[in-house]
Amino acid sequence: MKVSLLFPPTWHPSQPYLSLPSLTGFLTQAGVKNVSQRDLGIELLDKVLTQSFAHGLYQQLVDKQQGLERERTGERGPGSAEQLARVIESLDRFPYLFERIELAKETLRGEGFYDIEAYRNSLFLIDKWLEVLSSLYFPTRMTVVDNQFGDYSIYSSKDLIKAIRDEGQNPYISLFREHVLPSLLTDRPDLVGVSITATSQIIPGLTLCRLIKEHAPELHVTVGGSIFTRLVDNLRRCPWLFDLVDDFVVFEGETALLELVNQMDGKRDFSKVPNLIYRQNGKITVNQPFYSENINQLTAPNYDGFPLDLYLSPEPVLPVQFSRGCYYKDCAFCAQSSHHQTGVPTYDLKSEDFMVDDATARRAAGEESNLHILAPFAGAVFTGGWGTRYAGLAGWLHGGAGPQKQRRNQQYSQRGKTHIPRTRLHTILLLLKTF
Repeated sequence: MKVSLLFPPTWHPSQPYLSLPSLTGFLTQAGVKNVSQRDLGIELLDKVLTQSFAHGLYQQLVDKQQGLERERTGERGPGSAEQLARVIESLDRFPYLFERIELAKETLRGEGFYDIEAYRNSLFLIDKWLEVLSSLYFPTRMTVVDNQFGDYSIYSSKDLIKAIRDEGQNPYISLFREHVLPSLLTDRPDLVGVSITATSQIIPGLTLCRLIKEHAPELHVTVGGSIFTRLVDNLRRCPWLFDLVDDFVVFEGETALLELVNQMDGKRDFSKVPNLIYRQNGKITVNQPFYSENINQLTAPNYDGFPLDLYLSPEPVLPVQFSRGCYYKDCAFCAQSSHHQTGVPTYDLKSEDFMVDDATARRAAGEESNLHILAPFAGAVFTGGWGTRYAGLAGWLHGGAGPQKQRRNQQYSQRGKTHIPRTRLHTILLLLKTF
């Protein structure tokens, strides 16, 4: 059984997200030997931020300008005079950005990262370069950490159906076709898992699923992640999604994905797969009750195959999860409230021994530079005794009258008892560098 796990754009380019390494570690320990994982966000960003990509982009801009000069519709929107103005502006900026875009990328991967002005200027240049690319797909706007698809709403099924097929406004159709599909189809996995954890990934992720199914309908495509965990009831009412995807895994995915692999390799009885939502004989089925993992029985994340040198930071920064869920669980905007409403346990804390073992495993594998600790508490910070630097998320409640409780998160780094207010990764790494 060959499994390919994919993380679609867009996420923060400074470090890998934890979902795929967690799943890979769990599957590998359970004996699934052929598991690959790819962060398509950082792969595509690295490709786009090159002069070789720029040569083709320039010709596309010229062609787009000529096409809009011959024929355009109205003053605003796609194919309009407004888009023509954006394309002309992009061509004017092009020579300046062309000479600097690779330097901006390398600055963020080197010592220049710690120079605040160089850091800001590099991110600004990258953002302006993505704006140039976006002008081809106006009014879509790509940024380093987000995607805005013009008038399309990610909260509308009708818009999603259109957006994932819109060649004029969806840049990921051509990016996936050229830079992802050829290698994926050559690899020919039996199961493709797509992790969608942020709203910025919804349209790119579903676009990817559509393209995979159109080019290789026999491949089994599974989507997981917190986005669809919040939309369990909606999935029951959206049969069109199951034309793009074979099934969804909601809530925690380690045991569910392993059982899905086993069933695909065996009797294919998908009713045995926990947390799975699938369509069979025209009926959408939700496997309940939902299953919750014991965090102390999970393996350390496995980053094999992740191009750690492509991330836009001077040293690898690896997320390490010491707890799951939240002890507060009442914030309406957060997926943890969904866990609470369905009866899935909402807070699970890893033991101190497992915390140290987890981080030590990263050290032993050569992944030693920096750890980003994911834990909504301030107390479970350890000193491993071997000098690894780390930063984390600490959260606590600030009291108020009655229900007027406020929740605030702060980022901190610790050396002894030093606490650092919430900052960008840049500031965290700068401070860690002095330790």
